[in-house]
Amino acid sequence: RLMPAFDVFVLASIVEPFGLVLLEAMAARLPIVATRVGSIGGIVNQGAKLVAPANPDQLAQAILSITQLNVEQRREIGNAGYEHLLNSFSTAQFQKQLELAINRLLH
Repeated sequence: RLMPAFDVFVLASIVEPFGLVLLEAMAARLPIVATRVGSIGGIVNQGAKLVAPANPDQLAQAILSITQLNVEQRREIGNAGYEHLLNSFSTAQFQKQLELAINRLLH
């Protein structure tokens, strides 16, 4: 319940088969900064900032670039993520993505 109070959501994983928490961040209409690992690139929309894993300088720069935006710009990015969530993650689509992530882990 704290997520709506955030200015930006950051997921700095080194390994992340499926970032379910990213769906929660999109539901909270937050701009996202995340590392480009696992299926994260396929989860977030174009407004998210993706950086290389284990690269704190890139991560810090991406966070800074979001926090330097005004409230309305951050809101627009968050709203675009929310629309992406609604359009891309129906129950059937979510099940398919989850099955793909599990298959990647098992094979």
